[in-house]
Amino acid sequence: MNKAFLIMIALATTALLGNRPAQAYYDGPWCGVYSIGDGSSVEKCDFRNFESCRAEMVAGNRGFCRQNGYYRGIPRPIRGRASRSTPNADRFPGLSG
Repeated sequence: MNKAFLIMIALATTALLGNRPAQAYYDGPWCGVYSIGDGSSVEKCDFRNFESCRAEMVAGNRGFCRQNGYYRGIPRPIRGRASRSTPNADRFPGLSG
């Protein structure tokens, strides 16, 4: 009974968590698409810029670079509402809005 229960828990966990790639896969804005033969390819999407992707492709790996459609950029903190005054209003009193 205990073995059957553990197997059911393992299957449920695999079904819920095992079908999506790791977050690091989509971590960069550029993807290298590698040709592995027979018309198959593999993607590696952790390049920070086009130049690093291109350098790896030119280094003997057959493939090409493309922009990562899943890349969301670096999360930035949300700031409060910006003031409407001119940034240099304290230095130039005649420019305040």
